[in-house]
Amino acid sequence: TILTQAQPTLDELGIPELYIYQQGFSEQGESHTYLAHRLQPGKLALADSLTPLPAAFEEVIGDKAHQGLWVISELKSGNQHFGYMVALTEGVHAEFIEFMAPQIADIIDHQRLLEETKQYQAQVELSEKMAALGGLVSGVAHEINTPLGNSLLAASHLKEQIEQLAKQMNAQQLTKANFEKFVADATNTSEIIISSAQRAAELITSFKQVAVDQSYEEQRKINLADYINKVLRSLQHQLKGTQVSLDTQLEPNLHVFTYPGAIAQVITNLFGNALIHGLNHGKTAGKISISLDKTAQGAQLIIADTGKGASQETVNHIFEPFYTTARTSGGCGLGMHIVYNIITQKLRWQLNINTQPEQGFCFTISIPLSDLC
Repeated sequence: TILTQAQPTLDELGIPELYIYQQGFSEQGESHTYLAHRLQPGKLALADSLTPLPAAFEEVIGDKAHQGLWVISELKSGNQHFGYMVALTEGVHAEFIEFMAPQIADIIDHQRLLEETKQYQAQVELSEKMAALGGLVSGVAHEINTPLGNSLLAASHLKEQIEQLAKQMNAQQLTKANFEKFVADATNTSEIIISSAQRAAELITSFKQVAVDQSYEEQRKINLADYINKVLRSLQHQLKGTQVSLDTQLEPNLHVFTYPGAIAQVITNLFGNALIHGLNHGKTAGKISISLDKTAQGAQLIIADTGKGASQETVNHIFEPFYTTARTSGGCGLGMHIVYNIITQKLRWQLNINTQPEQGFCFTISIPLSDLC
C-alpha cells in the first residue's frame, strides 16, 4: 500500500525499479535473503517473487558495481532486521527511499507479531481443547469408580455365598431354608452387579461418544438434551466437596444437526467459568443452572450461575482474546473468546450475555429453527 501510494512520487523522481528483499528461511531451515516484492515500471501492482538474493549481493546490486545508481536502505524496526529496500535511482533521492524503508519495516514487524499471536492463540485453543478432553477423562474415571467398586464388592460377596453353599453341600448340611436364602441373596447380589455394570457401560459409552466428538469436527444429528447430560456427567464430579449445586431443565425432544464436539466445548467452558470465576472454585455457595427450551424461532439454551457476576466494563471486553480478570491466578483470557467463536462462527448460533455485579452470569444461546431436525 505504501509503495502504491508512493508511485506518483517514484515516477516524478525517476525511480523506475524498486525491490524489497526480506530475511527468511529455506525449506532446510537455513537463513537466507530473498526477493519478496518488486515494483514494475509503469504498473501500480506489486509482483511477488521468491527469487533468492544473489550470493554476491554487493557485486550484483551495489554502489560500486553500478556507480551509485542503486540506493540500498536497510529494513529495520528497533533491533529487528528484516532485509533491504533497493531502488534504481540517483543518490540525491536516497532520502526518499530511506523515508519509506522504516515504514515498510514496521509493517513487516507488525505482520510478524500478528502471525506469532495467531500461532500462540491456536496453541492455546488446542491446549484448551485438550484440557477439556482431559477433564472429561478425569470426570469419567471418577464417576466410573463407584459402579465398578459396587460390582467388585457384590461379586466378592456372591463368591463367599457360593463357597458357603458348597461347604454345606459337601458336609451334607444343606437345608431347604439355607438353599432358599442363598437363592434370594444371590439374586439380589446379581442384580447389584448387573445394574452397576450397566451404569459403568453407560458412562463409558457417553465418554467414548463425547471424546470422539471433541476429537473430530464432524456434524451429526443429536438429541441435544441427552448429549448435554452426557457432557455434564463428566463434569459433575467437580461439584463434590463444594457448596455448588447443578440444576437442569432440558426439553427432551429437541434434535439438532450440528457439531457435537463444539457443543461439548461450550458447555465445558461455561460450566468451568461459572464454577471457577463466578463461584470461587466452589468455595462460594451457589447454583449453576442449565435449561433448554423450544421457542417459536427455534430453541434457547441458557447457562446461568448465581456467582459474583461482572461489571459492564468487563462485559464489553469479555470476548476479546487474552482479556481476563484472573491473570494472577493463571487465566489466559481465551476461554470466553473460544466460546464466542464456536457459537457465532462454527455453529452459526447467537449468543447474548446478561450480568451485573453480585448477580451472576446468564448466557443465552439462540438456536435457529433451521438447525432443528
